Amino acid sequence: MKKLLFGLSFFTVLLLTSGVAVAAENLIDPPGPGTITIIGPGGVLDRITNVMFVVAMAVAVIFFIIAGYLFIMAQGEPEKFETAKKTVLYTGIGVIIVLCAKGLVSFLNMVVTGRYL
Repeated sequence: MKKLLFGLSFFTVLLLTSGVAVAAENLIDPPGPGTITIIGPGGVLDRITNVMFVVAMAVAVIFFIIAGYLFIMAQGEPEKFETAKKTVLYTGIGVIIVLCAKGLVSFLNMVVTGRYL
């Protein structure tokens, strides 16, 4: 069982880090020849928040996997079951906070630049 859990977690981390690498590559590439925008679609601030969003979602997926493992290993013990429930609850709250933060940054970006999609 431990080998399966290790294999799944290794595959998940490998898969998620490839997404972070792609986002980081987009962060390095400037939007046009010789121009670097700070605010606006494709700007540095937008790219940094996109990378942070991808990393936060990757961490959330890992915590959901850990919570699933805790549910399986609880085997009817109330303390372990409560720990697993709290892990799922707090991870869900974290995902909601990250989604709201990403939406707020996008909204403020639109308001500041005056570009509405």
